[in-house]
Amino acid sequence: TAIANLAEVLWESIPPRAQRRLRELCDDSLVLDYDAALESARRSVRRAGLFACGDLATALRETIADEELDESLLDAPDGPTRLCRHEAVADLVRLATSIEYAQVRWHPGRRNRQPSGTWATF
Repeated sequence: TAIANLAEVLWESIPPRAQRRLRELCDDSLVLDYDAALESARRSVRRAGLFACGDLATALRETIADEELDESLLDAPDGPTRLCRHEAVADLVRLATSIEYAQVRWHPGRRNRQPSGTWATF
């Protein structure tokens, strides 16, 4: 599958010494918490989605669907407050309202860059 191919390419891009260390860490169940690693990966995907689409409402709708939350809360008077009780939603809202997000998202000159042909531009 495409995901397996991507994983292989990424793994091969890691230097052999670092690969050995990663194997050691992954083999030690006391060091690696797989549930925490999976949640961290999900958080990274949600954050990347926010950067890619640039629209908090869209990112929140996707997160709400993934987390199986009630999407109608987005339009309810107290809905945003209730949704922010869920860490996945609160994390996106914190990121979207952070100075760091604004600096990266609206960095001067970003819109004037010419596309390289290999990565999507914002």
